[in-house]
Amino acid sequence: MTPMDSIKHYFLLLNTGFMAMDHSNGHIKAWVGGTDFKYFKYDHILSKRQVGSTFKPIVYAAALRDSVMPCDFMYNEKVTIEDWSPGNSDGVYGDWVTIAGGLAYSINTIAAKLIEKVGIQATIDMAKNMGITTPMPREYGISLGAADIMLYDMMKVYGTIANKGIRPEPTAVIKITDRNGKVIYESAEENKIKYPGRDTTHVLSERDASIMTKMMQNVIDRGTGSKFRNAYGVVGEFAGKTGTTQNHSDGWFITFNPTLVTGAWVGGPSPAVRFRDMNQGQGSAMALPVVGEFWYQIRNDKKLKKLTDTRFEMEDTIRTFFNCPLRIPISPDSLSVIMQDSTLRDSIVKNGYRNLKDILNQRFGTDTLGGEGLNEEILEGVPDEQPIEKSNDKKKEDKKTTDAILPADKKKTDPKKTVPKKNGEGGR
Repeated sequence: MTPMDSIKHYFLLLNTGFMAMDHSNGHIKAWVGGTDFKYFKYDHILSKRQVGSTFKPIVYAAALRDSVMPCDFMYNEKVTIEDWSPGNSDGVYGDWVTIAGGLAYSINTIAAKLIEKVGIQATIDMAKNMGITTPMPREYGISLGAADIMLYDMMKVYGTIANKGIRPEPTAVIKITDRNGKVIYESAEENKIKYPGRDTTHVLSERDASIMTKMMQNVIDRGTGSKFRNAYGVVGEFAGKTGTTQNHSDGWFITFNPTLVTGAWVGGPSPAVRFRDMNQGQGSAMALPVVGEFWYQIRNDKKLKKLTDTRFEMEDTIRTFFNCPLRIPISPDSLSVIMQDSTLRDSIVKNGYRNLKDILNQRFGTDTLGGEGLNEEILEGVPDEQPIEKSNDKKKEDKKTTDAILPADKKKTDPKKTVPKKNGEGGR
């Protein structure tokens, strides 16, 4: 075998890095820098690769600080920001998407609009505050993860969200004592000197950290990370994000629950080594199985099973911020109009916001009130609110519905004037 044969063989292999950490104190529970230390001694937890969509929670956290809320709507459309024209990985556009939905489905155009609104510097500042140490390019593309960052740093970012906005410092050695039991090193004391006040300083407000956690739960429960449950049967409360880079070169998956944050990167020895399509080259196909298998083993271990039974501490007011669908095929103004009737609203909520265009057709004779060119995709994201009991007086309810939605002189003549059409990102 020649040296060239060895190089060719190495370039046919995938590499990985995996890390698990207690986000409440930074104690490292697992550190796997590669596939086989005997032959591959390069530590991929400390290597720098493009992070893809795992960077998006940083953008969304910066947006929350800029007063954006989970139920604010944006229109999923092709955008051009200066000389940058990002596209969605699936090539699908249309629908009005909430901020929560944009993260759950990892829609690139929504992240691009958010960084345009918040600003590049505010996003970089948020990234640094949450634990990123590597230099980042001053360009809008960082919103989609066009920056080389270590898994080690990304664990701090997700640990900050999991730890209610307080950034943890990863710690491998907790204490060192001599043979007489005298403490000669203690990480907690060392960190107080090295990072004064860090264990009590919120780089992200507790409210924003809770909102981010709730939004990232949607990623696991019904978004791009749903394979974590479907394929590995993991139960319990989890939040996280998948990541896929350009040309499917790198796959990422980071998830956390109330006890641990876990993350993995998978890729070739060079970004030039990649999969040819998204089905095999996305984060949910490359990195998610590593993390999924870890949690599957924990769930099936009698001693460790309790790690999956804890629940996120979250105020009830946080949950009220999510009383909206993740996306809708009609404009937010049209939705607002048909939701004015309490009976109709309760039915829509109970049905998961499905068939909204049919409802518009029945009420107005049109399915394009306030928005055009939107697709018919069945929607997900039933909110937490409970339906109000329906009235039994159907005649009164029908009259109430009609009167609430349209003025008497507009019922048959010009229903489109009820809600003016809007172009652009959509109302909030």
